[in-house]
Amino acid sequence: MLKKLENKSVLILGLGREGMSSLKYFLRHYPQNQLAVADQLAFERLSVETQSLLKKYSQVKTFLGKNYLTVLDNYDVIIRTPGISPFLTALTRAKKQGKFVISQTQLFFELFPGKIIGITGTKGKSTTTKLIYEILRQAKRDVFLVGNIGLPALDVLDKAKPESLAVYELSSHQLADLSRGPDIAVILNIVPEHLDYYQDKDEYMEAKGQITFHQGPDDYLIFNPQYPNPKKLAARSKAQKRYISLEQEVGPGAFVKDGFIEVNDSNSAEIIMPTAEVPLKGAFNLENVCAAIMATRVLGVDIPIQVQAIKAFKSLPHRLEFGGEYKGISFYNDSLATV
Repeated sequence: MLKKLENKSVLILGLGREGMSSLKYFLRHYPQNQLAVADQLAFERLSVETQSLLKKYSQVKTFLGKNYLTVLDNYDVIIRTPGISPFLTALTRAKKQGKFVISQTQLFFELFPGKIIGITGTKGKSTTTKLIYEILRQAKRDVFLVGNIGLPALDVLDKAKPESLAVYELSSHQLADLSRGPDIAVILNIVPEHLDYYQDKDEYMEAKGQITFHQGPDDYLIFNPQYPNPKKLAARSKAQKRYISLEQEVGPGAFVKDGFIEVNDSNSAEIIMPTAEVPLKGAFNLENVCAAIMATRVLGVDIPIQVQAIKAFKSLPHRLEFGGEYKGISFYNDSLATV
């Protein structure tokens, strides 16, 4: 991987949060490379921070506006940001010409020295990601929160050590061209979404499946076998399976039964905590908790630490977030709910 980047001309495609993170990383580690950025926005429409950075590093070439894709042929390496589809004709042509097209996610997976816990699904991934992170933080692990609700992944790479853990929320856009799986993958329920980005439902499902298609027998996959789409993806995975369920006892896995969250690792179940002590509203959040329990259990976190972190957990902004009470009526902000 590193040899493919050394002394190459590099184009960062997309100047959002992740694109700027990639630019800063390459300025730190590959200052000798010819660097350029491209984005469909005109300079004056970029964020103030982005404008300032581009002015500071005048050696970075900029290609902005509607013709930003026409320069792909001039660069050896193209770093694609998640908002830009890997299926664009210009990118497909660049790959056929032998250009090295990669994403920040791919680069991070290749270079991160520790273990990666990746979480995907149509809904619930942010809450599950943060739950896993908080449990590991409670366990005093060296853990980083990266992805959509954490820092851009390359921002933490310089601080990472072999014992470090990265909890990574992964959208279908980040997964679409992934070529290496996480050590632990969590697939929550998947229903069709982003069909303005993908050609059809099957292409969307295939993108989601990349989180586990490249896992090996030493890795772990956590999912609910009662959901048809995750079950289909899991059938193509070589990873060890760990299950979650709200409706039936599963093993090895975590499940809800008679008002308790339990774990079954062998032939006997062990109670983790009463569901009434989970501070999150909604049955679906119990499933997110089960997923977090299994992911951290695989990493050796003890039950008392898991319970302590779960009890202290607060809803993320705009996700069944308690707003207040008026005349005996509780009001919740769930403005991010779309399905």
